[in-house]
Amino acid sequence: MRVLTFGWEFPPAKNGGLGVACYGLTRELLQSGVEVIFVLPKTQDTRGDARFLFADQERLVKVRHADVSLLPYHQADSMVQVIVGYDKHGKPIYKSRTILEEAHRFAHQASIIAREEEFDVIHAHDWTSYLAGVAAKKASGKPLVLHVHATSFDQAAGNNVDPSIYQIEYEAFAAADKVVTVSGYTKEIVVKKHHVPAAKV
Repeated sequence: MRVLTFGWEFPPAKNGGLGVACYGLTRELLQSGVEVIFVLPKTQDTRGDARFLFADQERLVKVRHADVSLLPYHQADSMVQVIVGYDKHGKPIYKSRTILEEAHRFAHQASIIAREEEFDVIHAHDWTSYLAGVAAKKASGKPLVLHVHATSFDQAAGNNVDPSIYQIEYEAFAAADKVVTVSGYTKEIVVKKHHVPAAKV
């Protein structure tokens, strides 16, 4: 079996626990004989034996390694600096983008990657990668598994959620074939707040 996985970061980058969790899950899949193609939104150093693809390489937009990290738990309107091209002297041209805009760019690239690669199932981690997973499913027709490490309700520590993040979660959970949560508590949020059938989680 070959899995096309979308994540926002991977060790040695450590913006939080998400990348570490992705590393552990990927390691275990590889040890179980599952091939993993792990797609990241921007070029970075990586650790482990998965095959890594970077959504900024040889496609539409380049993102410099030293740019502000694409932190997963910021609000959807948090800004990051990205390189959108180079001037005639080779100097980078910067543009500020929101995390939400970067998640949409990642999804566009995921659609291209899904048409180029061979795989059996799609696996996407956290809201920043859910759009990429859904785009890959639409492009390939392959089943989609979403991995919920935290929800917009966890990030808000209550009901005052970021509506853009909630909308991504809601629509992605509806499109997914299966939703995997990190705990029974998180499953309860997904079922009650996002209205996902319990049997799907």
